[in-house]
Amino acid sequence: MQTYSLYVHSRDAKTAEELLRHMFTDATFTPYPDGVVRIAFTHDITEESDFEDASDLLSEELGEGAVFVLLPEEAEALLPQKRIAQWTASLGPGFHTTESFLFSVLKERKDTATLKKSLEEKLSKTLINSALALAHANLNVSEAAKRLHIHRNTMLYRIDSIQEKTGIEVRFFEGAALFHMLFSA
Repeated sequence: MQTYSLYVHSRDAKTAEELLRHMFTDATFTPYPDGVVRIAFTHDITEESDFEDASDLLSEELGEGAVFVLLPEEAEALLPQKRIAQWTASLGPGFHTTESFLFSVLKERKDTATLKKSLEEKLSKTLINSALALAHANLNVSEAAKRLHIHRNTMLYRIDSIQEKTGIEVRFFEGAALFHMLFSA
């Protein structure tokens, strides 16, 4: 079972919350200003496609302007919940994963110091350097392993450790770019 938070922003916050309460009956709801609601729940899937299906259903009911940010608890711990809610209200409509959400935050150059500090506290220098190597190797795991003079399986283990500790998938462009933007300056 994995714990997630789904931040939802809609023009009609009241209707959104009613719909979400029917979908997530065992969840905890926290309303924020600007029409953002945080839904904390546990789910036993590893595929985000189920959440995308749910966001499609909600989009139909709430309209095209609805924003959904799905964060596993490890990723949510990287920034204060209040700031995540504020960022959710400023995003464009649609479904945002951990990587796309954090990448959007960094593109605006906000909360960069907080995010960097959180990652440094959660990850060893070795794991940070592994994420950077993957970014510099254009997401090629074998090439990144060669650059670090380690076995490919060791590199895969490190990539999995990064995701387990932070919720960030560095095999995706936005996840790798996030580390590059934070730690290559």
